[in-house]
Amino acid sequence: MPNFPMTVIFDLCAIVILIVILVTLVFRKVLKTGVDRYLISIVVIVLATTVVDFVGELFSKGFFPPKQELKWVCYTVYYFYFFLRNLHAPIYLLYIIKASEMWHMLLSNKRIVFIGLIPLIVNTVTVLINPFNHCIFSLDEVFVDGVFAHFKYVDGSLIIIQYICNGIYMAMGISMLFSYRKLFRRDKFCALVALYPINLGAITIQALTGELLIEMLAVSLALLFLVMTLRDEEGMRDPILGVMNYRSFNNDMRRILFVQKPVNIILINILNWKAVYSILGNENSIVLLRRLKAKFEEIFRKHHFDQVIYYLEQGFFAVIDDKATPENLQAAAEAVDEYILEDTVINQIFMELNSAICCVKCPTDFNKYPDFLKFVEDFRKYITDTKGVADVKYIQEDKDFQLKNELPEIIANAIMDKSFTMYYQPIYSPEKKAFIAAEAFVRLKTEKYGYIPPALFIKEAESSGSIHQIWDIIIEKICSFVSKNELRVIGFEHIDIYISEIQFMETDFSEKLQRALRKYRVSPSMLTFELKETAIMNEQPAFVRNIKRLDALGIKFALDDYGVGTSNMCRISQMPISVVKMDREFITKTAADNNSSILKNTVSLINEAGMKTLAEGVEDEKTAELLMGMGCDFLQGYYYSKPLSEQDFMEKFHSYAADELF
Repeated sequence: MPNFPMTVIFDLCAIVILIVILVTLVFRKVLKTGVDRYLISIVVIVLATTVVDFVGELFSKGFFPPKQELKWVCYTVYYFYFFLRNLHAPIYLLYIIKASEMWHMLLSNKRIVFIGLIPLIVNTVTVLINPFNHCIFSLDEVFVDGVFAHFKYVDGSLIIIQYICNGIYMAMGISMLFSYRKLFRRDKFCALVALYPINLGAITIQALTGELLIEMLAVSLALLFLVMTLRDEEGMRDPILGVMNYRSFNNDMRRILFVQKPVNIILINILNWKAVYSILGNENSIVLLRRLKAKFEEIFRKHHFDQVIYYLEQGFFAVIDDKATPENLQAAAEAVDEYILEDTVINQIFMELNSAICCVKCPTDFNKYPDFLKFVEDFRKYITDTKGVADVKYIQEDKDFQLKNELPEIIANAIMDKSFTMYYQPIYSPEKKAFIAAEAFVRLKTEKYGYIPPALFIKEAESSGSIHQIWDIIIEKICSFVSKNELRVIGFEHIDIYISEIQFMETDFSEKLQRALRKYRVSPSMLTFELKETAIMNEQPAFVRNIKRLDALGIKFALDDYGVGTSNMCRISQMPISVVKMDREFITKTAADNNSSILKNTVSLINEAGMKTLAEGVEDEKTAELLMGMGCDFLQGYYYSKPLSEQDFMEKFHSYAADELF
């Protein structure tokens, strides 16, 4: 029995490495895309090549019992080796093309496909004619002491053709990798490129030594390096649903639009997800998400999709497909919409889901990644109903969507130009039979959209952080208004202004306010800051610190929109609240005859707690008299006056008799 040859050990090591790679890829169960299938195909082909090479080396090194009759078997093994070996370079090139999302360009150009096949055809032909002329390789019989010992592999005169053809594929692959290197993470780019110099180095060593046949071992190590770059793919998937996540969606769409690959995208947003989650809780919400994902997959298979599903958090799904026809795309989206609208029962909990669904075609609808990403975010943020399945044109032509989409720029321009304007609505005191205060409202007007609802642009400003800059403009305008009009002279004791909870979290909030008060010589007692019910539950140090500082400064506080939130009288009584402003909706619903006792008891409760009451939304005399009869301290609403511009306000209230104004 001959000694175990070193070349066989190299192949054996390569086989072990490749089997480990293959098992890892298969059992991780995360490789489902076309790109992943190509990677598995490469590993399988390299493994088969290595096994055949392993057997061939056993023959050539005399590991098997020496029999001249086995020469045809040895030839067959080497033919298999060359056929498989010649597939390495073209399949690896296809993997690079697939990974760079260039597959569509390859399929659309038959000339490129034909040119790309020429080296493979040449290699195949030279192997097929080898039995007749031994131009690629031959097997010599080696005799020792006149006795046949083993077969010896010998390169043929045209073996260089094999290397040249494979070198062409290598040049194509390297050229493509460097041309589209921005599409890959750095580690993956390095791993993809590394296979070529590693393979070339191994072939060079084999040619120089003639004994160290390490090509298969080198290739297996290069593939191991490549597979190791997939370690981050786990972070590209949602750990609960097992589908690709938001990060993966961004990366894939960046590559797709970089190479202008035609794809269909379906955006699916569960609009009431927050409410659903709060009712179902975490475990039942996961059950619901898994059920949705399974049904989506079933629908897409039925409509012949080759899709990748992404979960973008907060009940938002996206689906990318590159094969579905327009008819199948629309049909699948409608089937998804119908399923979502069906009654849903999770562990005996009945739920109704609301959704917005949009079909996007890239690069037809969007050919630039930033534009597409902005649309996705705006769709998630602003669309509240698509009334079925919508397309990009329908959504972009919707005026509400246009306004919300342009709102950040509108706000930025308004901040730059300080074009916010202030309106003032008077507050009436039944006890004094006079207007003793006014609430300030900020307004934003554009030529295109007219007046923009404050609730809309304030919410956007709070989300973007520009609310702080808006506040600086507002306080300047209010202080200027108070200063130059001497409001105390005409009986107005203070101006009420709503302050966002976010503004109270600003570290230098009180300092900025004091600077504005000093600049315009306005007494702090002239300002009353309105807080929402949610704000008073805030126990963050910065919030509490600013409240205490402003209270000590002499600023008054009022609780806004009482009666429509989760009122906590215990918490309210702990805050420096002097006035509780009852919301218009609460007033309207409780002022009716059968509910008036609720309103009356609410007024009494607030007064007994040492605070005064203010009724908002008073629009008729009957409501005003009812509230005054219940002992409500202050009244505000259109019955007395609508919000007025600064000029109109002063013209109306500079010299007045309250009884004559309404």
